[in-house]
Amino acid sequence: MNATSTISAPANSFISNISSKATITIDAAESLVQVSWTSTPSLSDLAESADYLVSIIKQYRITQLLHDVRMVDYVNIDVQRCLTHVFCPQIMTAGVTRIVHLANYVMPDLLLIDQITECVKHRYVTNRHTKLEICTTPEGAAEWFKNNSIAKPTVTQKQAEVKLAAQVATINEFSSAITLLRTYKEKAYLLGKILFKPKALFSN
Repeated sequence: MNATSTISAPANSFISNISSKATITIDAAESLVQVSWTSTPSLSDLAESADYLVSIIKQYRITQLLHDVRMVDYVNIDVQRCLTHVFCPQIMTAGVTRIVHLANYVMPDLLLIDQITECVKHRYVTNRHTKLEICTTPEGAAEWFKNNSIAKPTVTQKQAEVKLAAQVATINEFSSAITLLRTYKEKAYLLGKILFKPKALFSN
């Protein structure tokens, strides 16, 4: 399970080691967190990393996870179950909608991670915008994230939103002015009727 290439940390990111088996790199600017395992994690390693990741995801509003599992041995059925039913569901519940498993292009690794990914998709994905993928190179993962990024409002969209808000405000102001004018008009009409009533109405 030797990885042939490594993932370089972006200049604006920071790295945290939550255990001797995992390195977590957070790139807040890209809303990306990557977890790289140096060896097969224990169940407690997976649980602790999931808890830590949840706090990071919520703190930095992370939406993308790159999960480097090239050094993980999937033969351990408990590891498979924990990844499927604990780790991935917790990450998605925290707010991640893009997950890439970075795996080796060998059997049975690729087959097992594919089974895990498909199980997560069918049992735990509730947000229709959530996407999961398997890549075998860091470059492929980066390309996938680029092509499946969450759309951000464009300048034109923002301008349209500002314009619409201004129009709504103008309409509200105009409506208020019309209402006020009608009120004054009604009061003026009533006052005129009182002032110009025939004298007979005021005589004894």
